[in-house]
Amino acid sequence: LAENTASVALVSKLEVPFALILGVLILGERIGPQRIAGTTLAFVGAMVIAFDPAAFDDIPAILAMTASSGLYAITMIMVRQLDDVPPLTITAWVSLVCTPVLLTISLIFEDNHLQVIQDAGSGAWLALAYTVVFGSIISHTGMYYLLQRYPIAKIVPFNLLSPVFAVIGGVLFLDDAITTALIVGGLMVLAGVAWINVRMGKKAEA
Repeated sequence: LAENTASVALVSKLEVPFALILGVLILGERIGPQRIAGTTLAFVGAMVIAFDPAAFDDIPAILAMTASSGLYAITMIMVRQLDDVPPLTITAWVSLVCTPVLLTISLIFEDNHLQVIQDAGSGAWLALAYTVVFGSIISHTGMYYLLQRYPIAKIVPFNLLSPVFAVIGGVLFLDDAITTALIVGGLMVLAGVAWINVRMGKKAEA
């Protein structure tokens, strides 16, 4: 859906403010004014990106990623509470449940499935293999393992690396445009998320 992957990658980090908000609503955690400020800064940064003229055509993708970030925040909280379930088992069940759902969505919104499979080149199959092995089995199972054993505040900061690599990759390989609004909004999102992580980390250490 997106012409510019950088804006979508930066908005994906809204999972941290979402997790913070859901922690208050679901787990009854308290949130101070400093973390409220970080959450607000991240959301304002996302709005700056969304209303950038260069990213205006990507609004559907930005909204989809925003919704995805909220759902992933729910996942982090749920996995944090699953102490007795092996991480690989969680990945297996998520895959099992998602397969018929995604297949149904594909049948509704996509067509020429057999032709696409027949025309797929080696690059497409390598991309699929990477997504399955590294993007799903290894990365998600590893994340579930960490979430069950360490505070979220110690894990989530590393997620800040993903949009950095995504923006660099988008510029190098996809000719993505880097605008002033994207830079300012992206820095606001990352600064807000980083501030939330710092406050969460200090609280966890205390």
